[in-house]
Amino acid sequence: MNYVWLVAFFLFGANIGSFLNVVVYRLPEGKSLVKPPSTCPQCNHRLAWYDNVPIFGWLWLKGKCRYCKTSISVQYPIVELICALLWAGLYYIYYMTDLRPGFSLLGFEETWPIFITHVIMISALLAATIIDSRLYIIPLQIPYFVIIWALIALPLSVVIEYPQYDMLAAMQNDQIVPLATGAGVGGAVGGMAGLILAMIFVKIGSIPRSFTDWEEQMELFEAQQRAANKQRKHKHKIEAEEVQEEIFFYPHPRREVLKELMFILFPTLGLLLGMYTMAGHDATQETAASYINAGNWGWWHILCGCIAGYLVGCGVVWYTRILGTLAFGKEAMGLGDVHLLGAIGLVIGAAESALVFFVAPFIGLLAALGMVGASALFKGKVKVIPYGPYLAGATIVVMLFRNELLSLLNLPAG
Repeated sequence: MNYVWLVAFFLFGANIGSFLNVVVYRLPEGKSLVKPPSTCPQCNHRLAWYDNVPIFGWLWLKGKCRYCKTSISVQYPIVELICALLWAGLYYIYYMTDLRPGFSLLGFEETWPIFITHVIMISALLAATIIDSRLYIIPLQIPYFVIIWALIALPLSVVIEYPQYDMLAAMQNDQIVPLATGAGVGGAVGGMAGLILAMIFVKIGSIPRSFTDWEEQMELFEAQQRAANKQRKHKHKIEAEEVQEEIFFYPHPRREVLKELMFILFPTLGLLLGMYTMAGHDATQETAASYINAGNWGWWHILCGCIAGYLVGCGVVWYTRILGTLAFGKEAMGLGDVHLLGAIGLVIGAAESALVFFVAPFIGLLAALGMVGASALFKGKVKVIPYGPYLAGATIVVMLFRNELLSLLNLPAG
Protein backbone atom coordinates (compact mmCIF):
# COMPACT_ATOMS: atom_id res chain seq x y z
CA MET A 1 0.00 0.00 0.00
CA ASN A 2 2.91 2.37 0.62
CA TYR A 3 3.82 2.37 -3.06
CA VAL A 4 0.19 2.80 -4.09
CA TRP A 5 -0.07 5.87 -1.87
CA LEU A 6 3.29 7.10 -3.15
CA VAL A 7 2.04 7.07 -6.76
CA ALA A 8 -1.32 8.52 -5.71
CA PHE A 9 0.28 11.46 -3.93
CA PHE A 10 2.59 12.11 -6.88
CA LEU A 11 -0.53 12.45 -9.06
CA PHE A 12 -2.39 14.52 -6.45
CA GLY A 13 0.62 16.78 -6.11
CA ALA A 14 0.87 17.30 -9.87
CA ASN A 15 -2.78 18.40 -9.96
CA ILE A 16 -2.26 20.74 -7.02
CA GLY A 17 0.77 22.13 -8.86
CA SER A 18 -1.48 22.85 -11.84
CA PHE A 19 -3.76 24.83 -9.54
CA LEU A 20 -0.76 26.66 -8.05
CA ASN A 21 0.10 27.93 -11.54
CA VAL A 22 -3.31 29.60 -11.55
CA VAL A 23 -2.73 30.98 -8.04
CA VAL A 24 0.65 32.57 -8.79
CA TYR A 25 -0.72 34.19 -11.95
CA ARG A 26 -4.14 35.39 -10.77
CA LEU A 27 -3.82 36.06 -7.03
CA PRO A 28 -1.38 39.02 -7.24
CA GLU A 29 -3.65 40.60 -9.87
CA GLY A 30 -6.75 40.22 -7.69
CA LYS A 31 -8.47 37.85 -10.13
CA SER A 32 -10.78 34.96 -9.23
CA LEU A 33 -9.05 31.60 -8.88
CA VAL A 34 -12.03 29.67 -10.28
CA LYS A 35 -13.55 31.93 -12.93
CA PRO A 36 -13.08 32.05 -15.84
CA PRO A 37 -11.83 28.51 -16.60
CA SER A 38 -8.30 28.10 -17.91
CA THR A 39 -7.75 30.01 -21.14
CA CYS A 40 -4.81 31.02 -23.30
CA PRO A 41 -3.73 34.52 -22.14
CA GLN A 42 -2.93 35.46 -25.75
CA CYS A 43 -5.96 34.28 -27.77
CA ASN A 44 -8.37 33.80 -24.80
CA HIS A 45 -9.43 30.41 -26.16
CA ARG A 46 -10.76 28.12 -23.44
CA LEU A 47 -8.42 25.16 -22.98
CA ALA A 48 -9.73 21.62 -23.32
CA TRP A 49 -9.31 19.22 -20.40
CA TYR A 50 -6.67 17.23 -22.26
CA ASP A 51 -4.60 20.39 -22.67
CA ASN A 52 -4.58 20.81 -18.88
CA VAL A 53 -3.17 17.40 -17.96
CA PRO A 54 -0.37 18.21 -15.49
CA ILE A 55 3.21 17.92 -16.82
CA PHE A 56 2.28 15.88 -19.89
CA GLY A 57 -0.10 18.48 -21.37
CA TRP A 58 2.78 20.88 -21.91
CA LEU A 59 4.91 18.11 -23.44
CA TRP A 60 2.45 16.92 -26.05
CA LEU A 61 1.58 20.51 -26.94
CA LYS A 62 5.34 21.05 -27.41
CA GLY A 63 5.18 24.16 -25.27
CA LYS A 64 2.77 26.03 -27.59
CA CYS A 65 -0.91 26.92 -27.50
CA ARG A 66 -2.92 24.50 -29.66
CA TYR A 67 -4.91 27.39 -31.16
CA CYS A 68 -2.63 30.41 -31.60
CA LYS A 69 0.79 28.72 -31.32
CA THR A 70 1.94 31.20 -28.65
CA SER A 71 4.72 29.77 -26.49
CA ILE A 72 3.65 28.42 -23.10
CA SER A 73 6.07 29.10 -20.25
CA VAL A 74 8.07 26.11 -19.07
CA GLN A 75 7.15 27.26 -15.54
CA TYR A 76 3.89 25.33 -15.79
CA PRO A 77 5.29 21.77 -16.02
CA ILE A 78 8.17 22.64 -13.68
CA VAL A 79 5.83 23.82 -10.89
CA GLU A 80 3.61 20.77 -11.42
CA LEU A 81 6.59 18.42 -11.23
CA ILE A 82 8.04 20.12 -8.14
CA CYS A 83 4.70 19.96 -6.33
CA ALA A 84 4.26 16.29 -7.29
CA LEU A 85 7.74 15.48 -5.97
CA LEU A 86 7.06 17.39 -2.74
CA TRP A 87 3.83 15.47 -2.06
CA ALA A 88 5.29 12.07 -2.90
CA GLY A 89 8.62 12.87 -1.26
CA LEU A 90 7.00 13.91 2.01
CA TYR A 91 4.97 10.71 2.06
CA TYR A 92 8.13 8.68 1.43
CA ILE A 93 10.10 10.43 4.19
CA TYR A 94 7.26 10.26 6.73
CA TYR A 95 6.05 6.70 6.20
CA MET A 96 8.82 4.78 4.41
CA THR A 97 11.88 5.95 6.40
CA ASP A 98 12.72 6.40 10.08
CA LEU A 99 13.40 10.15 9.86
CA ARG A 100 9.98 10.91 11.40
CA PRO A 101 9.17 7.88 13.59
CA GLY A 102 5.96 9.47 14.85
CA PHE A 103 4.47 9.11 11.38
CA SER A 104 6.10 5.82 10.37
CA LEU A 105 5.13 4.04 13.61
CA LEU A 106 1.51 5.15 13.52
CA GLY A 107 0.99 4.83 9.78
CA PHE A 108 -0.90 6.92 7.26
CA GLU A 109 -4.34 5.58 8.24
CA GLU A 110 -4.05 7.17 11.70
CA THR A 111 -2.14 10.33 10.85
CA TRP A 112 -3.65 11.34 7.51
CA PRO A 113 -5.21 14.64 8.76
CA ILE A 114 -1.77 15.79 9.94
CA PHE A 115 -0.04 14.67 6.74
CA ILE A 116 -2.64 16.39 4.53
CA THR A 117 -2.16 19.60 6.54
CA HIS A 118 1.59 19.39 6.01
CA VAL A 119 1.38 18.90 2.23
CA ILE A 120 -1.15 21.72 1.96
CA MET A 121 1.30 23.96 3.81
CA ILE A 122 4.27 23.08 1.58
CA SER A 123 2.09 23.68 -1.49
CA ALA A 124 1.20 27.10 -0.13
CA LEU A 125 4.89 27.77 0.56
CA LEU A 126 5.71 26.89 -3.06
CA ALA A 127 3.14 29.41 -4.32
CA ALA A 128 4.38 32.07 -1.88
CA THR A 129 7.98 31.44 -2.97
CA ILE A 130 7.22 31.99 -6.65
CA ILE A 131 5.19 35.16 -6.03
CA ASP A 132 7.65 36.61 -3.51
CA SER A 133 10.64 35.95 -5.78
CA ARG A 134 8.95 37.79 -8.63
CA LEU A 135 7.06 40.62 -6.98
CA TYR A 136 8.57 40.98 -3.48
CA ILE A 137 5.17 40.40 -1.89
CA ILE A 138 3.41 37.52 -0.14
CA PRO A 139 -0.37 37.72 -0.67
CA LEU A 140 -1.88 37.30 2.79
CA GLN A 141 -4.55 34.96 1.42
CA ILE A 142 -1.88 32.24 1.24
CA PRO A 143 -0.87 32.13 4.95
CA TYR A 144 -4.49 32.85 5.96
CA PHE A 145 -5.69 29.76 4.10
CA VAL A 146 -3.07 27.59 5.82
CA ILE A 147 -3.98 29.07 9.21
CA ILE A 148 -7.71 28.45 8.82
CA TRP A 149 -7.21 24.92 7.51
CA ALA A 150 -4.78 23.93 10.28
CA LEU A 151 -6.85 25.46 13.08
CA ILE A 152 -9.70 23.18 12.03
CA ALA A 153 -7.89 20.05 10.84
CA LEU A 154 -5.24 19.57 13.54
CA PRO A 155 -7.49 19.81 16.65
CA LEU A 156 -10.16 17.74 14.90
CA SER A 157 -7.61 15.08 13.95
CA VAL A 158 -7.63 13.78 17.52
CA VAL A 159 -11.41 13.48 17.45
CA ILE A 160 -11.57 11.92 13.98
CA GLU A 161 -8.78 9.39 14.20
CA TYR A 162 -7.58 8.87 17.77
CA PRO A 163 -10.58 8.59 20.10
CA GLN A 164 -9.13 6.00 22.46
CA TYR A 165 -5.43 5.52 21.93
CA ASP A 166 -2.31 6.84 23.61
CA MET A 167 0.22 8.52 21.30
CA LEU A 168 3.07 8.14 23.78
CA ALA A 169 4.98 5.72 21.53
CA ALA A 170 4.80 8.20 18.67
CA MET A 171 5.50 11.32 20.68
CA GLN A 172 8.31 9.88 22.77
CA ASN A 173 10.91 11.00 20.24
CA ASP A 174 8.89 12.78 17.57
CA GLN A 175 6.05 15.17 18.37
CA ILE A 176 3.99 15.22 15.19
CA VAL A 177 1.40 17.82 16.23
CA PRO A 178 1.79 21.05 18.23
CA LEU A 179 0.87 20.27 21.83
CA ALA A 180 0.65 22.68 24.77
CA THR A 181 0.19 21.95 28.46
CA GLY A 182 0.49 24.14 31.53
CA ALA A 183 2.51 27.26 30.72
CA GLY A 184 2.04 26.59 27.00
CA VAL A 185 -1.74 26.72 27.36
CA GLY A 186 -1.49 29.86 29.48
CA GLY A 187 0.81 31.52 26.95
CA ALA A 188 -1.49 30.66 24.05
CA VAL A 189 -4.60 31.98 25.79
CA GLY A 190 -2.86 35.11 27.15
CA GLY A 191 -1.11 35.85 23.87
CA MET A 192 -4.31 35.50 21.85
CA ALA A 193 -6.15 37.73 24.33
CA GLY A 194 -3.41 40.36 23.93
CA LEU A 195 -3.60 40.07 20.14
CA ILE A 196 -7.36 40.59 20.12
CA LEU A 197 -6.96 43.59 22.46
CA ALA A 198 -4.31 45.11 20.18
CA MET A 199 -6.56 44.66 17.15
CA ILE A 200 -9.38 46.44 18.98
CA PHE A 201 -7.06 49.34 19.80
CA VAL A 202 -6.07 49.59 16.13
CA LYS A 203 -9.73 49.54 15.12
CA ILE A 204 -10.66 52.41 17.44
CA GLY A 205 -7.51 54.36 16.56
CA SER A 206 -5.69 54.10 19.89
CA ILE A 207 -2.79 52.36 18.11
CA PRO A 208 -1.92 53.95 14.74
CA ARG A 209 -1.40 51.83 11.65
CA SER A 210 2.09 51.74 10.18
CA PHE A 211 3.17 52.66 6.66
CA THR A 212 -0.20 54.20 5.78
CA ASP A 213 1.46 56.57 3.30
CA TRP A 214 3.28 53.78 1.45
CA GLU A 215 1.48 54.29 -1.87
CA GLU A 216 2.01 58.05 -1.68
CA GLN A 217 5.74 57.57 -1.07
CA MET A 218 5.98 55.06 -3.94
CA GLU A 219 4.29 57.48 -6.34
CA LEU A 220 6.71 60.21 -5.24
CA PHE A 221 9.67 57.87 -5.69
CA GLU A 222 8.58 56.84 -9.19
CA ALA A 223 8.02 60.49 -10.18
CA GLN A 224 11.54 61.33 -8.98
CA GLN A 225 12.96 58.46 -11.00
CA ARG A 226 11.13 59.58 -14.13
CA ALA A 227 12.45 63.12 -13.67
CA ALA A 228 15.98 61.82 -13.14
CA ASN A 229 15.75 59.71 -16.27
CA LYS A 230 14.54 62.68 -18.26
CA GLN A 231 17.44 64.81 -17.05
CA ARG A 232 19.88 62.09 -18.01
CA LYS A 233 18.34 62.08 -21.50
CA HIS A 234 17.45 58.43 -21.10
CA LYS A 235 21.06 57.38 -20.67
CA HIS A 236 20.07 55.27 -17.72
CA LYS A 237 16.51 53.99 -17.51
CA ILE A 238 15.24 52.49 -14.28
CA GLU A 239 13.99 49.01 -14.96
CA ALA A 240 11.00 47.51 -13.12
CA GLU A 241 13.23 45.14 -11.16
CA GLU A 242 15.38 48.02 -9.92
CA VAL A 243 12.27 49.91 -8.79
CA GLN A 244 11.11 46.85 -6.85
CA GLU A 245 14.44 46.63 -5.07
CA GLU A 246 14.39 50.35 -4.26
CA ILE A 247 11.11 50.06 -2.33
CA PHE A 248 13.11 48.97 0.71
CA PHE A 249 14.40 52.57 1.01
CA TYR A 250 11.35 54.05 2.71
CA PRO A 251 12.06 57.62 3.94
CA HIS A 252 11.15 57.23 7.63
CA PRO A 253 10.82 53.53 8.57
CA ARG A 254 11.99 53.88 12.20
CA ARG A 255 8.97 56.02 13.03
CA GLU A 256 6.62 53.51 11.44
CA VAL A 257 7.96 50.36 13.11
CA LEU A 258 7.62 52.02 16.51
CA LYS A 259 3.88 51.94 15.82
CA GLU A 260 4.19 48.21 15.18
CA LEU A 261 6.10 47.82 18.44
CA MET A 262 3.12 49.33 20.29
CA PHE A 263 0.90 46.66 18.69
CA ILE A 264 3.11 43.63 19.29
CA LEU A 265 3.70 44.48 22.98
CA PHE A 266 0.11 43.49 23.82
CA PRO A 267 0.28 39.84 22.63
CA THR A 268 3.84 39.60 24.01
CA LEU A 269 2.80 40.72 27.49
CA GLY A 270 -0.29 38.51 27.32
CA LEU A 271 1.83 35.49 26.39
CA LEU A 272 4.35 36.10 29.19
CA LEU A 273 1.63 36.74 31.76
CA GLY A 274 -0.23 33.58 30.73
CA MET A 275 2.92 31.49 30.95
CA TYR A 276 3.76 32.95 34.38
CA THR A 277 0.24 32.26 35.65
CA MET A 278 0.33 28.61 34.54
CA ALA A 279 4.00 27.97 35.41
CA GLY A 280 4.41 24.75 37.34
CA HIS A 281 1.38 23.13 35.73
CA ASP A 282 3.26 21.56 32.82
CA ALA A 283 2.48 17.88 32.41
CA THR A 284 5.07 15.14 32.26
CA GLN A 285 5.67 13.58 28.87
CA GLU A 286 3.51 10.57 29.75
CA THR A 287 0.64 12.75 30.93
CA ALA A 288 1.01 15.07 27.94
CA ALA A 289 0.69 12.13 25.58
CA SER A 290 -2.45 10.97 27.35
CA TYR A 291 -4.05 14.35 26.60
CA ILE A 292 -4.23 13.25 22.98
CA ASN A 293 -7.13 10.99 23.96
CA ALA A 294 -10.36 12.71 23.00
CA GLY A 295 -11.77 12.11 26.45
CA ASN A 296 -8.99 14.24 27.94
CA TRP A 297 -9.60 17.37 25.86
CA GLY A 298 -6.80 16.49 23.48
CA TRP A 299 -8.22 18.84 20.85
CA TRP A 300 -7.86 21.78 23.28
CA HIS A 301 -4.19 21.08 23.97
CA ILE A 302 -3.48 20.74 20.26
CA LEU A 303 -5.38 23.98 19.54
CA CYS A 304 -3.34 25.81 22.18
CA GLY A 305 -0.16 24.29 20.74
CA CYS A 306 -1.15 25.64 17.31
CA ILE A 307 -1.86 29.10 18.71
CA ALA A 308 1.44 29.13 20.61
CA GLY A 309 3.25 28.17 17.41
CA TYR A 310 1.50 30.97 15.53
CA LEU A 311 2.41 33.57 18.15
CA VAL A 312 6.06 32.48 18.35
CA GLY A 313 6.38 32.29 14.56
CA CYS A 314 4.93 35.77 14.08
CA GLY A 315 6.85 37.20 17.01
CA VAL A 316 10.33 36.03 16.05
CA VAL A 317 10.05 37.61 12.58
CA TRP A 318 8.23 40.73 13.74
CA TYR A 319 10.73 41.59 16.46
CA THR A 320 13.56 40.98 13.99
CA ARG A 321 11.85 43.31 11.53
CA ILE A 322 11.43 46.02 14.18
CA LEU A 323 14.94 45.75 15.64
CA GLY A 324 16.55 45.52 12.21
CA THR A 325 14.68 48.58 10.98
CA LEU A 326 15.59 50.60 14.07
CA ALA A 327 19.23 49.56 13.75
CA PHE A 328 19.76 50.13 10.01
CA GLY A 329 17.13 52.72 9.11
CA LYS A 330 15.72 50.53 6.33
CA GLU A 331 12.66 48.33 6.42
CA ALA A 332 13.97 44.92 7.47
CA MET A 333 11.84 42.03 6.18
CA GLY A 334 8.17 42.38 5.35
CA LEU A 335 4.93 41.79 7.19
CA GLY A 336 4.20 39.02 4.70
CA ASP A 337 7.11 37.10 6.25
CA VAL A 338 5.51 37.63 9.69
CA HIS A 339 2.26 35.99 8.58
CA LEU A 340 4.10 33.26 6.67
CA LEU A 341 6.18 32.07 9.63
CA GLY A 342 3.11 32.43 11.84
CA ALA A 343 1.26 29.95 9.61
CA ILE A 344 4.29 27.64 9.61
CA GLY A 345 4.51 27.74 13.41
CA LEU A 346 0.81 27.01 13.72
CA VAL A 347 1.25 23.79 11.72
CA ILE A 348 4.55 22.44 13.07
CA GLY A 349 4.87 24.07 16.52
CA ALA A 350 6.50 26.91 18.44
CA ALA A 351 10.01 25.49 18.90
CA GLU A 352 10.04 24.28 15.31
CA SER A 353 9.06 27.73 13.96
CA ALA A 354 11.99 29.30 15.85
CA LEU A 355 14.22 26.58 14.40
CA VAL A 356 12.96 27.44 10.89
CA PHE A 357 13.88 31.09 11.44
CA PHE A 358 17.46 30.23 12.40
CA VAL A 359 17.91 27.65 9.62
CA ALA A 360 16.66 30.11 6.96
CA PRO A 361 19.88 32.22 6.85
CA PHE A 362 21.88 29.09 5.98
CA ILE A 363 19.46 28.42 3.12
CA GLY A 364 19.94 32.05 2.08
CA LEU A 365 23.71 31.70 2.19
CA LEU A 366 23.61 28.62 -0.05
CA ALA A 367 21.25 30.42 -2.44
CA ALA A 368 23.54 33.48 -2.52
CA LEU A 369 26.59 31.33 -3.30
CA GLY A 370 24.63 29.58 -6.02
CA MET A 371 23.51 32.87 -7.56
CA VAL A 372 27.01 34.33 -7.45
CA GLY A 373 28.33 31.20 -9.16
CA ALA A 374 25.62 31.37 -11.80
CA SER A 375 26.33 35.06 -12.32
CA ALA A 376 30.02 34.38 -12.87
CA LEU A 377 29.20 31.52 -15.23
CA PHE A 378 26.57 33.29 -17.32
CA LYS A 379 27.71 36.90 -16.76
CA GLY A 380 24.31 37.80 -15.38
CA LYS A 381 23.14 40.08 -12.60
CA VAL A 382 22.71 38.72 -9.08
CA LYS A 383 19.07 39.26 -8.17
CA VAL A 384 17.98 40.15 -4.65
CA ILE A 385 15.67 37.40 -3.32
CA PRO A 386 13.34 38.24 -0.41
CA TYR A 387 13.30 36.23 2.81
CA GLY A 388 10.07 34.29 2.15
CA PRO A 389 11.68 31.65 -0.11
CA TYR A 390 14.39 31.05 2.50
CA LEU A 391 11.73 30.50 5.17
CA ALA A 392 9.99 28.04 2.85
CA GLY A 393 13.19 26.10 2.21
CA ALA A 394 14.07 26.05 5.92
CA THR A 395 10.58 24.77 6.75
CA ILE A 396 11.02 21.72 4.54
CA VAL A 397 14.44 21.05 6.10
CA VAL A 398 12.95 21.23 9.62
CA MET A 399 9.95 19.06 8.67
CA LEU A 400 12.25 16.34 7.36
CA PHE A 401 15.13 16.54 9.84
CA ARG A 402 13.41 17.91 12.93
CA ASN A 403 14.72 15.32 15.36
CA GLU A 404 18.27 15.39 14.01
CA LEU A 405 18.39 19.19 14.28
CA LEU A 406 17.05 19.16 17.84
CA SER A 407 19.57 16.48 18.77
CA LEU A 408 22.36 18.53 17.21
CA LEU A 409 21.32 21.50 19.34
CA ASN A 410 21.00 19.23 22.41
CA LEU A 411 17.30 20.04 22.76
CA PRO A 412 14.57 17.52 23.71
CA ALA A 413 12.79 16.07 20.68
CA GLY A 414 9.49 15.45 22.39
